[in-house]
Amino acid sequence: MSDTFTDKLACPACARADLLDTSARTYVAPFNNKKYTLHRCKNCGLGFWTPLQIDPLFYEDEGFEAYSDYHLGERPFPPWCVLFFDKMAQRSGKLLDVGCGDGAFLARAKSFGFEVWGIDLDKNSVKAAKTRFGLDNVTHSSLQAFVRHCHEQGLTFDVITFFEVLEHQDKPGEFVEQVLSILNPGGHIAGSVPNGRRLTACLDRRISAGDLPPHHFLWFSATTVSSLLSRMRLSAILVYPSGNIPYAQLRLKLSAFLATKLFGLIVPTKAHWVLLAPAVEICSLLLWSLFKFAPAHLYFQAQFAARSR
Repeated sequence: MSDTFTDKLACPACARADLLDTSARTYVAPFNNKKYTLHRCKNCGLGFWTPLQIDPLFYEDEGFEAYSDYHLGERPFPPWCVLFFDKMAQRSGKLLDVGCGDGAFLARAKSFGFEVWGIDLDKNSVKAAKTRFGLDNVTHSSLQAFVRHCHEQGLTFDVITFFEVLEHQDKPGEFVEQVLSILNPGGHIAGSVPNGRRLTACLDRRISAGDLPPHHFLWFSATTVSSLLSRMRLSAILVYPSGNIPYAQLRLKLSAFLATKLFGLIVPTKAHWVLLAPAVEICSLLLWSLFKFAPAHLYFQAQFAARSR
């Protein structure tokens, strides 16, 4: 199964080509000066940007501010991974993390008893994973190249995870198919995506390019995630809200947004903090209380059954 965008534009999640809404919204990315167009699927609700084309240099060149923290090994444990240790029934075996970043998740999975492996497009994050956590089986590789290696070596896995990875993909269906080609029958996949309908989505996209191309190409909802995994004929599909940002971080984001709008500042000064503090506190409390209805991230897991290829 593959996703093609050559002759006719189709939804990357459900593959429908007859229910697309091409909005008037376009975006020119400062990183590469490319113009992108936003589309929405009326069938499953996916938002996606074209042209769909991953740029690996974006990650190595620290095109998004978070990657500098990855490279330094200073990122806190990602909250969107936490549910894996609560919800995943499988507790041992070979685990591969695709897009392993600095290795924080792999290190914790190893402490639970998994034999861990990891790959990432970003060689600097791989270096951080080896240096910070002493992980041996972590490789700078694309998924395609690693899958070829696994087929040559007869290497398969019991669990394959990909946290905050699907939203970066230009062909998510092909991505999942490649994952399944090295997953043992009865094995599990798990991962997470930013919730495209999260409470702070509009705010995030105004003050940061993190949810825009060439960083994020796909905007998921719980329905869209389920649609994609069902299309891959996976079973026992579960999707849970996860990964809400800490309250202090929410306040900082809101403060930066208000300072930009009211004073033209990227970072508010101490004087502006005094002026903004009451409004920030009230708005932050309101937003925080609403997070349970529109969470920041979506955790998902599913089981793989043997099937003819």
